[in-house]
Amino acid sequence: MSLDLKAISNTPFSIPDYHRNISMVVPSAFKCLDQDLGRRSLFDLPQAKRVLEANECKGAETAVVILVDTLGFTKLQEVSKWLFPIVKSHGFQLSSTCPTITSTCLMSAHTGLTPCEHGIVGHKIYIPEYDNIIDFLKMSPIDFETRDSLMRSGINFRKLSWNPSLYDLMNRDLVAHVGLIHHRILGTGLSNLLVDPKIRNDIGYANMIDLFAKAKKIIKNKTNKKIQQPKMLLNIYIGYLDELSHLYGPNSQEYLAGFHYFEIRLREFVKTLEKNGLSEKTTLFLFSDHGQVPIERILAFTKNDIEQLSKYLSFRPGRSGRAIHFYIKSEFLDEAKNFLSNFIGDKGVVYNFSDVIDFLGCPASNNHNIKRLQERFGDLIIFLKTGYHLELPKPTKKKKMDWIDRLMSPTVKFGSHGSLTLDELVVPCLASNVSKIAQKI
Repeated sequence: MSLDLKAISNTPFSIPDYHRNISMVVPSAFKCLDQDLGRRSLFDLPQAKRVLEANECKGAETAVVILVDTLGFTKLQEVSKWLFPIVKSHGFQLSSTCPTITSTCLMSAHTGLTPCEHGIVGHKIYIPEYDNIIDFLKMSPIDFETRDSLMRSGINFRKLSWNPSLYDLMNRDLVAHVGLIHHRILGTGLSNLLVDPKIRNDIGYANMIDLFAKAKKIIKNKTNKKIQQPKMLLNIYIGYLDELSHLYGPNSQEYLAGFHYFEIRLREFVKTLEKNGLSEKTTLFLFSDHGQVPIERILAFTKNDIEQLSKYLSFRPGRSGRAIHFYIKSEFLDEAKNFLSNFIGDKGVVYNFSDVIDFLGCPASNNHNIKRLQERFGDLIIFLKTGYHLELPKPTKKKKMDWIDRLMSPTVKFGSHGSLTLDELVVPCLASNVSKIAQKI
């Protein structure tokens, strides 16, 4: 099932498709466990439903949902040794969100909603309630070094999402929910927004070997009735490919090696479930949040640019990777757009907020979120073309970086995402009973 996204005229960009979207995967997994949470699922699409039924997704005791951060469909086709043919025969292409940034994508994936509906419309965006730019991966104001300062301050930060997550809606008496997350980010950042920390049941892992060993043990415990509920959803988040892609680029040998390591461990996991008689009772969903593009040139504002830009701003800019959010004083909107358009030239496109409402998945019949969406998303937004990354002004002056600084600095990237190119938007989704996957490998 290929994905045909609507191209945006005279640009290399496309509009996300919220009718075949990553937001529909986890609701589909719940449906395989006989829980309908009232959110859009892949079972609502005739073609996807036929694939899910042919792959015997329903009727399992356990649904395993693996989200691999940064794995575009085209990239999977380029680097995969065995997984891509399985995705072609047992899955489909899905659309990511706008922006194609992890914080927004994860919120859509785990709420079953569009960015317009949940409100987390970027990575580092302005939040009027706190009059600050909030980093939604760290859940802290942008200038804070520590994670989770919002939670530690005692405020009800979960109200930042405008609708409950799927895990707030699920029936925990019927379905157990377990998460496997790298121990470095376990219980931190965005996960606190997705699942109430008081009831979260997440387990840390150290590496791919540890991850799949623990996954097997959890599934085995479910089969042996050590988990009381009749069904189980096991969420797995794998983030190291995103890190490799940022550090070395999506076309690098480092990313390729990282992917092949994951592919080997995944294949062994499937074979292990089959060998231990666990595959027929397990359904696997594997998908990604977004793809990534290589960065060939980093753009930056000059001192004069910054002085001019500051006259227009009502607050400092936010960023979602290769999408940049500008909060503009209303009387300077046209002037600011002309300035930014001249600055960015043919390396990107500057949009008014009114031009991008459809990009965020806003239902035509439901416009009550529009004003507060603009407060968060910005009045002007730059989406960058492939190959470009834009550095924003920093509060403190930085020295010019040599190649060692570039390699070690987390602010300089050789790969990035956030914009609306097909490489960033189109992702794979595998959905099948594990026994049927095992037959193919």
